[in-house]
Amino acid sequence: MRLAILADTHYNSSKQTNCGGARHTGIADKLVRQAVALINETIKPDITILLGDLADEADPNDLRVLKNVLDDLDSKVIAIPGNHDGAPDQFYSIFPKPDPIVEIGETRFVVHVDEERPGYNAWRSPEDIPLERQARNNWQGDVVSLQHVPVFPPGETSCPYHYVNIEDIIKTLEESKTTLVISAHFHPGIPPLCHNQVTYMVVPALCEGNFPVTVVDISKGNVKVREINLR
Repeated sequence: MRLAILADTHYNSSKQTNCGGARHTGIADKLVRQAVALINETIKPDITILLGDLADEADPNDLRVLKNVLDDLDSKVIAIPGNHDGAPDQFYSIFPKPDPIVEIGETRFVVHVDEERPGYNAWRSPEDIPLERQARNNWQGDVVSLQHVPVFPPGETSCPYHYVNIEDIIKTLEESKTTLVISAHFHPGIPPLCHNQVTYMVVPALCEGNFPVTVVDISKGNVKVREINLR
């Protein structure tokens, strides 16, 4: 199973840059167009994952611009809103809303759309916490957890963002033997980290640095990650 992942594009048609010039928001649509060509011609994934903050200021017109570009993808797509994309209902009026559990080949993807909390943190509802356990039920393949805000065991990283009920989330991930937990939101990204047989990672932002597109290959519990830079 091959994944192409885009995160934190922060497209803003009215500003060239944002956050002190670090985010190249005004050209994010062009970066996404280049990424789409790379994904179709070189990466050729089974699924492309969009991990949120596609827009920078929750402008539905900016989201529609990106949707038109992303419609050229040859692969299937799972899209998750971030805290800059506006309300989930607005986001999913433009992008197709995935089921909470999406099965593709030998992999089940668990899709989380969580509530924001102060400090750019998040909270997962009691109804959504067991989703990985449900995905693992009668399933011998890989389980991949998707969300915008980073999920990591407490104390394992220096990431400033977290879930206020992270202990309950981690317990479910470990009990369900989740293969891979993929997040975004923290723009530098965090390389894969294995803790109690669960691998965690944060995808770096497309709109900063070398404009990275992340590629993940998963096979029977084995995870390989690489980045292809557009700059």
